Amino acid sequence: MICTQPRKGQKGQVRILEAVIAAVILLLTFSVASIMVQSSNVKVVQEKGDLDRLGYNVLSIIAESGGIDSSQTNLTITTTLQANLPPSIYYSFTILNWSTASNSLVPYLTVSNTASFINATEISSTSTMYTSSNGQIRQLLLQLARAGES
Repeated sequence: MICTQPRKGQKGQVRILEAVIAAVILLLTFSVASIMVQSSNVKVVQEKGDLDRLGYNVLSIIAESGGIDSSQTNLTITTTLQANLPPSIYYSFTILNWSTASNSLVPYLTVSNTASFINATEISSTSTMYTSSNGQIRQLLLQLARAGES
């Protein structure tokens, strides 16, 4: 087998072809990498966990403050929520009382800073049971969503 060297004109064409192939490979590599980075939705999973922790912390503060048993429950809870939640968080806080007559939980009070969570990608719902100083059994339900998501 005889090996012949390419002519002068063919050397330039081979170099241009190599450069085009290298550019296509780089373009494909960056495209695949950007698609893989965008498709990972770790932020949403992490954010739900953060909202859950925040919800439990705020419910604990509300229960320990005694605001649920005060005569101005609505004002006390609204103040506590606004003081302990960042301004970028939408919330809906509901207190349900246990009714012995109907053997079920009935709504007692709802405090909210939003009409609905319809545009939120993640909603955290946190609840706890609370027994008041006069023996009433209540369920505290706090729903949180970060503002500006769609």
